[in-house]
Amino acid sequence: MPVEWQDWRELNPDEQQKRLEAFLEADRRRGFDLSEAPLMRLSLIRLDETTYRVVWSYHHLLLDGWSVAIVSEELAVWSKAFGEGRALDLPNPRPFRDYVAWLREKDWGEAEAFWQQKLDGFTVATPLSIDAAPGSLPSPKVKPKRRSTNSLPDPARRRKRVY
Repeated sequence: MPVEWQDWRELNPDEQQKRLEAFLEADRRRGFDLSEAPLMRLSLIRLDETTYRVVWSYHHLLLDGWSVAIVSEELAVWSKAFGEGRALDLPNPRPFRDYVAWLREKDWGEAEAFWQQKLDGFTVATPLSIDAAPGSLPSPKVKPKRRSTNSLPDPARRRKRVY
């Protein structure tokens, strides 16, 4: 997967925020073409000497909620280890079969009742845009939540590596 590196150190924080919003909007509009790999992108944006912004975009067909949590945690562990110049030591994640086993034990009647209560009052189905061209639909104005963005150690200062 190609990694795009950008250096915004010359910009003040307000300019960085404006550029980030424009970058994220352009990234959403870019979308993904299912006939072309890869179906994910990674951008590393250097904000100052020790702070980077990581923008990881992927098509939802690649990763489910279970997998995203594992990959995100591994990325944070990798970043810390790389920044400290030490070997990566990741624990083995629980196998997907454990999740499947958990699903088999679920009380589906209880789950159905829960969703019927949550969706009570909805009278129209949510339209799906599966036939729309990538990037052709208007994108909601979404700002990254503080908890969904992390400052990463400065690995580039200690190790210059291109992937």
